Amino acid sequence: MVVAKSHACHEGLVQLFSKHDIERKYEAIAIGALTKKEGIITSTIGRDPHNRLKMKAHVKHGKNATTHFSTITNFGIFQHLEFKLETGRTHQIRVHAQEFLKCPLLCDYTYGNVPDQFLRLSKNLQALVAEYPYPFLHAKILGFIHPITKEKLHFEVEPPTIFKNFLNLAREEFTP
Repeated sequence: MVVAKSHACHEGLVQLFSKHDIERKYEAIAIGALTKKEGIITSTIGRDPHNRLKMKAHVKHGKNATTHFSTITNFGIFQHLEFKLETGRTHQIRVHAQEFLKCPLLCDYTYGNVPDQFLRLSKNLQALVAEYPYPFLHAKILGFIHPITKEKLHFEVEPPTIFKNFLNLAREEFTP
């Protein structure tokens, strides 16, 4: 989250976001097998005409959206992925993962079939995430040049404990 303390700073941040001069990297755990280790997804994204709570790619009046993805670890039935955004559309990563990669994010009740996802996980992994109500998507890096001071700002945050615990348990279960 970015907050401006002055009107001038707010205007500068608006310009940075509109020009896509913000570095944003995310980590996610997605269910499914990928055919490519990395790539770029480009589409338009807008409100789903059949469900106002969701966004959808290639809808009338959608806005351009570009997402770069790469595989950090392939666990076969699920993936640890990194996403880098060029644009910042609502639910952009979740829509691109589900519609283009065919790998919805773990515990994404809006874009994924969570009961089906759980059936694909081991009992230990199921127990770990059974009550977790959020998609496994972590905002890892935010970077930009401050619009007033011109200082380069870079913020990096470790994933939440449940995210790290899931990956550690997955490594134990999927490492020969």
